[in-house]
Amino acid sequence: PVVIEKAEPTVIVQANEYLKYLGVLDVTFDKVGVITAQDGKLLDVNTYAADAQAQAKVDELKKPLDELKKTVIGSSKVFLDGER
Repeated sequence: PVVIEKAEPTVIVQANEYLKYLGVLDVTFDKVGVITAQDGKLLDVNTYAADAQAQAKVDELKKPLDELKKTVIGSSKVFLDGER
């Protein structure tokens, strides 16, 4: 985690890309809500066995999104390269 120390600390985190990691962040706050401590780590998702119940829920929720992704919302006369 990156901590920005201004008037009050702000913790900025991200967990890489392409669902390779799951980010875990523990934050401690004082009585008025100011961050007093933080600890973060990345868990490599490939080191854990898949959970069948969780996967079934993901598959269920994914169906309407897959249909929505088929909807054309715009077009271009030139090639748009989306690679990073």
